[in-house]
Amino acid sequence: MLSDRLQAIAKLVPYNSIVADIGTDHGYLPIALVKANQVSKAYAMDINEGPLLKAQENIRAYGLDKQVMPLKSSGLEHLPKDVKVVVIAGMGGILISNILETSKQKLDSIDSLILSPHLDVPHVRRTVHKLGFLISEEKMVQDQEKYYFILKCDQGDEHYSEIEYEYGKKLMEEGSPVFLAYLESEKNKLEKVINRLMTIDAKSTIGRSKVLKDKYDTIVEIRRHHETQ
Repeated sequence: MLSDRLQAIAKLVPYNSIVADIGTDHGYLPIALVKANQVSKAYAMDINEGPLLKAQENIRAYGLDKQVMPLKSSGLEHLPKDVKVVVIAGMGGILISNILETSKQKLDSIDSLILSPHLDVPHVRRTVHKLGFLISEEKMVQDQEKYYFILKCDQGDEHYSEIEYEYGKKLMEEGSPVFLAYLESEKNKLEKVINRLMTIDAKSTIGRSKVLKDKYDTIVEIRRHHETQ
């Protein structure tokens, strides 16, 4: 039922918790968590009626009406008070950050956030730190040739360096094969753009070329650190 990305997200959900899946789509994640007896209760939350109706159909098909509740909500607006874990996946990082920031008073009672933005990941890292969460785990998975970041955030205080915000402190420390493959793909993309800019004789490209070259050198250094270990 679950994609590789959703399976990786599910593994980070604490056992015996009560979870809310924001932007649940068809409700696959909360259904799977309850079926596996990993959580005691789950809320499948979405702003759109269509996905909620589909989620409700799936919940009924598995006979989980009493443990998985579909709930219409814009972000965390109608978040039930018994929820301790919030999952937000499959959205851009700016949107995820906005959802969290506009409902920050609700986060005081939340033990863990599990976030999987598909864009602007550094922005999300900064946001959770600003809101009083630390990043206890960060994983990367490759699913259908795309790379996905998954952050598990718990209540606490920490701050990162600029490089750590950009690439993820936990990912840099672990240096998993998937993360190193992602860095290699990013390095190759940067190399192509830098080479293309070098063929353009224009002062306007000098600044951009330097920024891209700095990113390229940083990626090379991160990879070299793990290759020499």
